[in-house]
Amino acid sequence: MIVTYHGTGPQSPDLLQLEHRTLSRDLFTVRKGQSVWLPDTYIHIDSLTGEDTFRRHGITVLVEPAPLARRAFSRARDGEALLITRQYGGIGDIVMQTMLWPNLRRMFPSSRLTYALPMQFHPLLEGNPDLDEVTDPGKASRRRFDHVGDISRICGEVENAMRPCTIHRADIWGEHLGIEMATHEARYTVHPHEAAWAARYVAALRPRPIVALVPYSASRRKDLPDATTQGVIDGLVLDLDCEVGVLHDVPTRFRRAHSLHDLSLRWLGAFLTQADLVISVDTGPMHLAAILKRPTLAIYGSEDGRVFTKYYPTVRLLQTFHRACQPCWYRTPCLVGEPTNSRPGDCLVDRTPETSVAEAETLLRESRHA
Repeated sequence: MIVTYHGTGPQSPDLLQLEHRTLSRDLFTVRKGQSVWLPDTYIHIDSLTGEDTFRRHGITVLVEPAPLARRAFSRARDGEALLITRQYGGIGDIVMQTMLWPNLRRMFPSSRLTYALPMQFHPLLEGNPDLDEVTDPGKASRRRFDHVGDISRICGEVENAMRPCTIHRADIWGEHLGIEMATHEARYTVHPHEAAWAARYVAALRPRPIVALVPYSASRRKDLPDATTQGVIDGLVLDLDCEVGVLHDVPTRFRRAHSLHDLSLRWLGAFLTQADLVISVDTGPMHLAAILKRPTLAIYGSEDGRVFTKYYPTVRLLQTFHRACQPCWYRTPCLVGEPTNSRPGDCLVDRTPETSVAEAETLLRESRHA
């Protein structure tokens, strides 16, 4: 969109700074009388109060956001070549997107289905029975395909426009592409040699229950504080006699826990099949554990876990709405004025390890008797 800042009166500043409250939480600056371009995802209407922050600050929208193309496959016919492209990564999103492919294959059984996404995430789709090709966005020439659907930005558009958002991302993508979401079964294939490796990898830890703990995400506002993480580990090891492996991309130094920082995406999936319980914040391994049908305790804070976990029957949600701002959906008002992603949100800082350990004990007991 294009906006201009004209001020609201004699006290209007010559230089205005506003926060771009989307996924990136950037700051933008505009001088009085100046017109600037802003991302189309900038949401300036408060969904709770209806207040227009632009109007309050004396900003006028000159060019409204251009709507994204909808229902890319609504005119597709069986036998045509179809491409879905995503310019970004995100293990959780890519895992959830596997819900699309069985539905797309059911609608177009003879079509060639191709998914273009960054190469480092291709292992997540290895062995997917519904896909004919996985490629990189830069190598997918649109001239080879009859219909192309881009799902890079649509979730950010919808979730910023609908606060609180009540629509699962798989359904957002399905609606955007024109896919009838008759099922929400996500797919991930663990190969026999990977399963055999994982069994050998954890053999020395048996017969104790093995808990995979994921306290960190790509966004620090969703992390568990280190003190809380250590409290959870202490309870699992000392009270429940578990072996705990902390999953992260760099080494961790928690007492009484194994640091599992050197697992590739394929070995990560294989290891999760051996976990008796997965405890995770809102991040990719939680979704991967869920589609592998592992007992999972999902810890949510600023986002609404009821939406993200609604299609995961083996996931137990640990989220208490004890703050008026929950769920804030990326706004994280407790972090306003601080550096982006500087620390966990207050709703996770308040989380006590005892609650997580008690839920873990219940899930472990239920899984033993299942």
